[in-house]
Amino acid sequence: MGVCSQILNSLNYLLYAFSRIANSCLLDNNNQQQSHFQTRLTLVHQFVQLIIYIIHIRFDLIHCSSKQLQNEFINVQTRSFECVNNLSQWLSQMLVLHNSNQDNRRLIQELITHIIDNCAPLIDSNNFDKSIAISVGSILSSLIPLTRQHMTFNEMNSIKHLIHRILSWNVMSNLKTNFPLYKLSIKIVLLLILAEQQSAEHFLGTIFQPLNTILSEPTTFFNQQQEPGSMRRTFLEYTILLTEVIESIRTENNKIRQHLFSSIQHLIINLNRFLSVIINRDTECETVLISLLLICFEILRTQMGKELVNTILQTTFSVFNIENIRNVLREPKPTAHTAVSRFLEFLSVLVNEPGNSKLAQQFLPTIIELCTTALYPAIRENFALDIRENYYKLVHNLLINNWRYFFKGNVLTTLNGDTETTANEHSFIQLMESIAWSFSQSDIEQFRTNLSSCNELQLKCGLYTKSIFHQHMSQALLSLLLTVLLVRSHELCRDDIISTLFYILTNDKTNNFVYFIQNYLEQSNIKLVLNDKYKHALLENYSRNETDLPSFAENLNNFTHDYRHHTTTSSL
Repeated sequence: MGVCSQILNSLNYLLYAFSRIANSCLLDNNNQQQSHFQTRLTLVHQFVQLIIYIIHIRFDLIHCSSKQLQNEFINVQTRSFECVNNLSQWLSQMLVLHNSNQDNRRLIQELITHIIDNCAPLIDSNNFDKSIAISVGSILSSLIPLTRQHMTFNEMNSIKHLIHRILSWNVMSNLKTNFPLYKLSIKIVLLLILAEQQSAEHFLGTIFQPLNTILSEPTTFFNQQQEPGSMRRTFLEYTILLTEVIESIRTENNKIRQHLFSSIQHLIINLNRFLSVIINRDTECETVLISLLLICFEILRTQMGKELVNTILQTTFSVFNIENIRNVLREPKPTAHTAVSRFLEFLSVLVNEPGNSKLAQQFLPTIIELCTTALYPAIRENFALDIRENYYKLVHNLLINNWRYFFKGNVLTTLNGDTETTANEHSFIQLMESIAWSFSQSDIEQFRTNLSSCNELQLKCGLYTKSIFHQHMSQALLSLLLTVLLVRSHELCRDDIISTLFYILTNDKTNNFVYFIQNYLEQSNIKLVLNDKYKHALLENYSRNETDLPSFAENLNNFTHDYRHHTTTSSL
């Protein structure tokens, strides 16, 4: 037993040493990589042989009664897989560098295939140690993409056997224990399978059969007579899996996306219908389902087509209507709001898509009404609501990507000096009011985000130049931001506040620093803390309008310092 332990410790040290060698010698500049290719390939090949040896001795130790020895072996095994995982970067480099050298490229591909063939059998539901199987899964996730352009899964027996094991895996026997490895296994082979439409449909159809069964009988979801909660757990696990499967092809080409969509189209349609079954009955299921529809909209929108996209939007807007959202946001438990928060992310993607402008325009009035009559009032009543971040993200995306919904002018209008037509003024004012109100709250991150949002609207859309802004928002926003400076509630945002004040004032021909300061000091609440003597002193000392930002900032900093001094003196 002691000898075995020493051997395992020695292997562990050897693996550590090789890992250091690999990092320092293998991953260097391209010229050295090419000149010493054969030597490096031999080194890596010998190391891989060591890994395979460790894999094989595992079966000699599997019945060992010593827990310590088993743990030491698992550490060695895991370390060996980590080293192979680190080598994937080098193998990827070599495939690129030797793209024109067919012999070298073939040697690299053979080495990659050799590693895959020896590691894939460890991914098995009968593997006594799931941590080893998951480590192997990480290796295969990095190596299999390197083979996609050169061979299909039908040419790799180890992958064919792995797919067969996945399809025959009795994952439902112990969902909690088996599902993490099951999900990883599916993701490993997914991109290889998606290269062929027929194989993809068979594979995904088999994988998602439990979910399809639930969706085919939605009325039984809340009427289970036996094993309460088992159907719900299955729904959650498989819907999350489907979301992760779609997410995994985010960077893939349209062919792969089309194959995936064709294989899961019926699931998406049925899941969209299922939303009306679970709404207001199971918050976690709602949230998971909305997350899935969001990912579909982001990644598979082109493949789904206008009709299906419109159907999904109609469903989501019908279940997340204004009255329903008001009722949900009154719930005291924060977990009750997660589905609404994800729905807001969904809306942000919708209003953020210029290529889908007609669709966005169709639902824009509803989204604005939702913001102004349900979401903003709820946030104003309780700023601690965890939906506020996604709400303000939605408002920003809505304004900056749908500016012409409120302002009908274009470049020619500006060049010709024509008056810009304003539309939907009341809605615009309400949305901007919700942003301005957030500046009076204590959350500094939201303050910084919304201040940046206003400045981006100015940079891209000319917010501070609009007459509606001057008439209805400018003075109140200026006063609010100056008050924040004077009471030092967000001192970390000081420079951003000053620059915002400067840009608002310099873009308003009817206003300037001196005029603004006069109006500010005349406010009734200011008269309570500052007597006339000190007010006149401030007006005399700050009667100059600065036209550049550095001078403006210095002037305003001096003003805030003197103001604080005078208010302190007045109170004595």
